[in-house]
Amino acid sequence: MSTMPMYFPQNFALGTAVECAELVNCAYDQYTQWYDQDYPDMSGFSWVPSISGYDFGSALYWTYSWLGTSYQEPIGFVAWSDDTAYVVFRGTVSKIDWLYDAKTDLVAYAQTSGFGNVHEGFSEIYAQLSPQVLAGVGEANQAVTLTNVILTGHSLGSGLSSLAVPDVVANAGLAASVSYLHLNLASPRVGDPTYAAAMNASAVPSFRVVNTEDIVPCAPLAVGIANDYEHIGTPINFTANYGAIDGNHSLTLSYLYALSNPQSPQNPSPPVTLLEASIGPAPIGGISDGQVGGGATFAAALIAARGPVSSVAKSFPGR
Repeated sequence: MSTMPMYFPQNFALGTAVECAELVNCAYDQYTQWYDQDYPDMSGFSWVPSISGYDFGSALYWTYSWLGTSYQEPIGFVAWSDDTAYVVFRGTVSKIDWLYDAKTDLVAYAQTSGFGNVHEGFSEIYAQLSPQVLAGVGEANQAVTLTNVILTGHSLGSGLSSLAVPDVVANAGLAASVSYLHLNLASPRVGDPTYAAAMNASAVPSFRVVNTEDIVPCAPLAVGIANDYEHIGTPINFTANYGAIDGNHSLTLSYLYALSNPQSPQNPSPPVTLLEASIGPAPIGGISDGQVGGGATFAAALIAARGPVSSVAKSFPGR
């Protein structure tokens, strides 16, 4: 099957976009390692990054409680190479992630003024991550004296990276000469029109890579009963339909493949395992569903459409 080539604006660096997708895949692998170690607290988590050529800070994590038990769940990292820092977030994997995706009320952006209202679930997670992100960027700056900061994520991780942009610019204490880039993959909507206007008016270039056949970027709805949402940044579209919600949203099958093959962005021989919509166990009996991460308003419908959750082999189809 053939699809139209991707189109890129002049200021879009394709090589950097591929690099970001590979780093986000590393963040998914970080979660896999944590899961395989029986989801320990971060003090007992031994993480070996799956990609070389970078220095890595500590895992970024957030803490949640479930039936009286608390878990610290890794969700990304700050890495650096040469004079560039990368703030990287994975998408939805656990049931708790999914529940926070579905918290679509709007709340005030908390990290600096003038950025309107944002997704409640993303905001609650990022409130815990913010001090770690700022510390990680500071560590990178001490190590290499930064001239560039790139923020990236997939699905839920795109929402978190979007919230990190104004926070890092305002609060990381970097030199005014530092350049920033924001690159998202499969991003849901993150905030209201005031937030979108502030992001688009900022000096930070923001690009949103979107598979037109992926339903996650359609959520939350732009116009809702109580909340209006608006996308941010410049869309970079491609079309690749794999006949499955999971396949169309997959970081590796869909997004990384398209960026690596922009003249023909649909994989003619996709891995069958990524098209089977398998749901594996996740911590505290949740669902492992990185593919549908960030579904927000559509999340319940997506799960219902996929049938009952089954206990099968560990699987992280978000990648």
